Amino acid sequence: MPDILYIMGTGRSGTTILEIILCNNPGLTGVGEFKYVFQHAFLENRVCSCGKAALECERWSGVLTATGWDRAACTEMERVVTSLESHARFPLLWAGLVSEKNMTIYRRANESLFKSIAALSRSNVVVDSSKYESRALALARLFPGRVKVLCLTRSAAGLITAFQKKSEKEQVYPKSLLWIAGYYVYVMLCMWIVRAQLKGRCLLVRFEDFKHNPEAVLDSIETWSGYSLAVARRKLAEGDWFTVGHIVSGNRIRTKGKVSFESGSGEPALLGAARGLAKVLEAYRRCLGF
Repeated sequence: MPDILYIMGTGRSGTTILEIILCNNPGLTGVGEFKYVFQHAFLENRVCSCGKAALECERWSGVLTATGWDRAACTEMERVVTSLESHARFPLLWAGLVSEKNMTIYRRANESLFKSIAALSRSNVVVDSSKYESRALALARLFPGRVKVLCLTRSAAGLITAFQKKSEKEQVYPKSLLWIAGYYVYVMLCMWIVRAQLKGRCLLVRFEDFKHNPEAVLDSIETWSGYSLAVARRKLAEGDWFTVGHIVSGNRIRTKGKVSFESGSGEPALLGAARGLAKVLEAYRRCLGF
């Protein structure tokens, strides 16, 4: 069983780009949002970031060969993952009020996934940027000593701006301010609970800090995790490109094959009700210690 470096965060918080940068270091391999691998890769056969359909990609077809899963098995495991990892199920998962049968299926599925990916990529660490706080908690409980969690948060202003953008592939309709407020309050609270429970196994990373000074953030991650991130730091210093690897689920930047990272600072300018909501949510964020 490899080590698991899990990136937990809200939507639009920069989890995909952080994963890509981390996985340009030897010994670390990324899988995108592993939560959706059964649905997107094995059932829908979406295109991998390598340019091939998932079932033709050597990485994902290799996983199916190694595990021996057929379509019926993938359908069942997708059902179990969805039932356990949704935001609404977090209180039940936290309280241990979930089906023992489903937890057994869930554990075996994830164990097979992580082991096969580690073997195929010859990596000691698998980076999973699924974001969901339920998945972070479940993995940490099922594989004690193997899971480290990066808790990535983004400013309320940045999140509001991102959720109100229209995107044909990821967000056809902009989110309302009421939806954003409810989502932010609930998910941040769940993340706070996970962080409190995991203690030293969870490291807080603020997207604004990462954007402003990525080298310093990588230094803190390296010190905390013990994983060498020297290659990523060098690429950042030289303005070099980062290869994406094999990702089926995640932000649309995964489709570019390689990406660059531009540091910067400053918050998006908001007006009216959006500006007022951002101030309230940012105060809430500070109260949670994020």
